[in-house]
Amino acid sequence: MQQMKASAGLAFTAINDNECALSGIGTCTDRNIVIPVEHMGRRVVSIADMAFAQNHEITSVYIPASVNMISDYAFAWCHGLVSVTIEDHGVRTIGERCFIGCDSMTNLYLGDAIRTIGEKAFAFCASLQTLALPHGTREVGHSAFEGCRSLTSVVLPETLDTLPNNMFGACISLTDVSLSSLTKSIGYYAFSYCRNLRSINTGDALVDEQAFMGCEALAG
Repeated sequence: MQQMKASAGLAFTAINDNECALSGIGTCTDRNIVIPVEHMGRRVVSIADMAFAQNHEITSVYIPASVNMISDYAFAWCHGLVSVTIEDHGVRTIGERCFIGCDSMTNLYLGDAIRTIGEKAFAFCASLQTLALPHGTREVGHSAFEGCRSLTSVVLPETLDTLPNNMFGACISLTDVSLSSLTKSIGYYAFSYCRNLRSINTGDALVDEQAFMGCEALAG
């Protein structure tokens, strides 16, 4: 992805002599946040817990490949956040409730290095319409995309063999889900009350008896 001019005035906390964490908005007045690769000679490797939580002014965030972790609640309830871009070869872990309640988010690019997504990480992102988890994603916490009521299409990678409890619960617009043939298990309420879901091929996966509760349109 193209190099962008970093936002000035953001706050950072030193981790050691070589690394630091982005800890908050600081004095930055940008609405479109571009996180720098370095700050005062230290490489920016993480975004701290609640760094931007309940900030209603920011509309986009660009996260460079230097960052390998976005901590819990980092962007929780940022109601004006529309676009999130995570550069390839960077973030591996997205923490719990990291983007919960970002109900204006329509654009989400997760990058190709994601391995773990925490519980309720993107819950109630009510404007998100499509989702493609990158190949390499291995673990997703429960209710990660619960209540994403505009979500219509989901593509899941072969590397994710277990769909957790309530992963897509109450995603009422979901019609199209592409599951890997390597999926081993689908947890309870995983697709509960996805009332527009009409078909899904679960293959040989072990499916909890309540995984599709309330899926009124589902054949069979």
